Amino acid sequence: MVDFQKLLNNKKQNPRNVKEMDPEIQEIKTKLSEEGLNITEADLKARFTLLSGFGVPKNEIVRSVLNYFATQGGIDTKKFYGGGDNAEVTVDTLTDENMWGTVRVKVVQLWNSEHESINQVGLVGDATGTVKFTSWASAGAMNMEEGKSYLIKNVVTSKFNERMQIGINKKSVISPVDDEIEVGYATMTIVGALVNIQNGSGLIKRCPECNRSLRNGVCSEHGKVQGTYDIRIKGSLDDGTESHSILLNTELTEQVTGINQEAAIAMAVEAMDQSVVVDEFENRLLCRFFVVEGTKMDQTILVSSMTPLGEIGQEDIKSLKAAIPAEVV
Repeated sequence: MVDFQKLLNNKKQNPRNVKEMDPEIQEIKTKLSEEGLNITEADLKARFTLLSGFGVPKNEIVRSVLNYFATQGGIDTKKFYGGGDNAEVTVDTLTDENMWGTVRVKVVQLWNSEHESINQVGLVGDATGTVKFTSWASAGAMNMEEGKSYLIKNVVTSKFNERMQIGINKKSVISPVDDEIEVGYATMTIVGALVNIQNGSGLIKRCPECNRSLRNGVCSEHGKVQGTYDIRIKGSLDDGTESHSILLNTELTEQVTGINQEAAIAMAVEAMDQSVVVDEFENRLLCRFFVVEGTKMDQTILVSSMTPLGEIGQEDIKSLKAAIPAEVV
């Protein structure tokens, strides 16, 4: 329940919180008036006071007050944020749904999508973190390339499975930039058993133009192409509490399995079946325990090292035990 006496006290003790925001109040009043809503300054200030009492940041107060009265009046709040160029923000500030902003990011990954409504989907990031993006086909936006940096104006946030994501829409504008953007990643170490090797592992082919994996010889971006061979592992590592999706690149796949790309191709040619490569990976790796270090990218860990538990020395074991919380032991 809201403590209105507390809010009243806050207003008396710190009246400048609302006074300083008079320009914003007038701006909101004007925007609402243009939509046919005549909200009094007293009502606007009362709403500002309510939120100020809870220590809500200034920009969030402005957005919340505008959305509140617009929604009460049956106005679609999106029209207030879709026009013009919104302020440039960092990925870590994208915490609420229906936020509009401009981001300066690097394309970390592009994913395959079979939905006709989606032009591109993947992961972008800046120094503060990463976020999933979806570029809708209806937006007519330019295609972005993996590893390149872009200024993307007027993106809008949404939430799926409790994770924030951004959408590129008809009002979005994408511009390539020369900035060398360093992406901040969350790194982690997991000890667990490899319980599954997923589809898309083993000997695969990639598009020579964009490096996407092919499906039946077709690239989602460039159509039917003459692909180049590669090997990788997409797997599930179970730490006893939850299962983690992991991805190993060519070098790590060769290191962990002892099978290089040339050997994998030879196996597939001899058997006239590429699935024999995955079968051999499973024979060598499934149900074995590993210490995996990597970078968390959305739902997947990009593995930087993967060590069989049997190869860990006594000092490593002591370090791992020391890292386990006492309540777990």
